[in-house]
Amino acid sequence: STLETSESVKKFTWENKNVNLFHDQDSTKIMLIDDFISDEECEAIIESAEKTGLRAATFNGVTGQELSVSRRAKAALVNPKFSTNLEEEKHFDILFRKVINLQT
Repeated sequence: STLETSESVKKFTWENKNVNLFHDQDSTKIMLIDDFISDEECEAIIESAEKTGLRAATFNGVTGQELSVSRRAKAALVNPKFSTNLEEEKHFDILFRKVINLQT
């Protein structure tokens, strides 16, 4: 389910999917895209990221990065391997290709 959020600044369709654009800057965009990835792709990505996920740090202007006891987010670095046939990596390949196609 989707949590309530602010109104989108723009709505459009991309590859027959509804897109809500919430933040639009040259360097960053925040979008909600209906059915962007399948449940199977999502589960595979979560499972893979759990293996390499680290607690996400916050930035402190005085001391630099620090871990916050109140923040539960994790960060994982993923490098797509477009030429691989490994079952686990195919989901990343699909996701990265969708992101690249969305940006072009």
